[in-house]
Amino acid sequence: MLVGDFYMHMPASKRLLEIILFVYHLLLFLTKPGAFRRYLKITKTLPFFAVPKTYNEKYLWRKFVDHDPRFTILSDKLACKSWVAKRAPELRMANVVWQSDNPDDLLALPDFMFKMPLAFKSNHGQGDVCIFENGVSDVKSLREAGGRMLAFDHGKANHEWGYFNIPRTLFFEELIMGQGCELSEVKIYTFGQDVKRIVHIGGRSDSLWANAWELDSEGLVVPSAEKAALGKPNEDIKPPALIDKAIALAKMLGRDFDHMRVDLYWDGRELWFGEMTVYNQAGYHKQPSGNSPDSELSRAWDIRSSHFMRKAALNCREKIYRNLLSSIM
Repeated sequence: MLVGDFYMHMPASKRLLEIILFVYHLLLFLTKPGAFRRYLKITKTLPFFAVPKTYNEKYLWRKFVDHDPRFTILSDKLACKSWVAKRAPELRMANVVWQSDNPDDLLALPDFMFKMPLAFKSNHGQGDVCIFENGVSDVKSLREAGGRMLAFDHGKANHEWGYFNIPRTLFFEELIMGQGCELSEVKIYTFGQDVKRIVHIGGRSDSLWANAWELDSEGLVVPSAEKAALGKPNEDIKPPALIDKAIALAKMLGRDFDHMRVDLYWDGRELWFGEMTVYNQAGYHKQPSGNSPDSELSRAWDIRSSHFMRKAALNCREKIYRNLLSSIM
């Protein structure tokens, strides 16, 4: 069913109320013209997030309305490690061996870091990872890169609120490597304790593969009809041997959120923690299901379980909006 058809079947009074809310939030969204243009460009739809029904609209609603304080913790790669370690102490995690908020400190790294495999990251960034399989090299260039990482205001372009208040830090962690096979990543989409999508990714940038899975009515992992967007499928790759454990861990870590993506690494023997992703692909699901209110992902995400819909402290405007939204949903 198209979004237009969906609204034609709604009572007139309800449609009028939704239009009023749409205009109100559209004016709010227009205060961020860059985010507005980006949403239009990527999704090819208007930002009807006052009463979100599609997967993409719900991400937009999360960015502008649902400001759960835990989103800042989970978006901070260092704080997130501590958060997860308390809840899943059995889950392996790459050890942090160095951290600093001053890029000049990179010029005085301890000797052992020039000999061990490491990953260099910022705690507030995304995709800004430097891999050193044989130890750190060229610290002067690394210092320049670290300065750029700290200066970059990640999350601003797409209004990913969870990144806005992270105290910025550079860090090195041990490099997770495959044990007799290539390292792969398992991204598990949770909705409360339900899992609706699993994306398994591996390979190098020039040969990246990505398989999409889902759970059938009996809880078995089966191929998804909607392919992954990050790479071509590889039918020769099966789900990791510990996929059931991965799903159980994801359900446990994501159970207190209306939606979360739990990322794990598979080294061929063990599962490792990757990250908790609040805004999947910056909040844009580029497949057709992202803009369909009837898709599995759209229907699975129940924002009535969100922080905003459950929190006690609300200002007058928020109370009015939440009451109106509750009456419509």
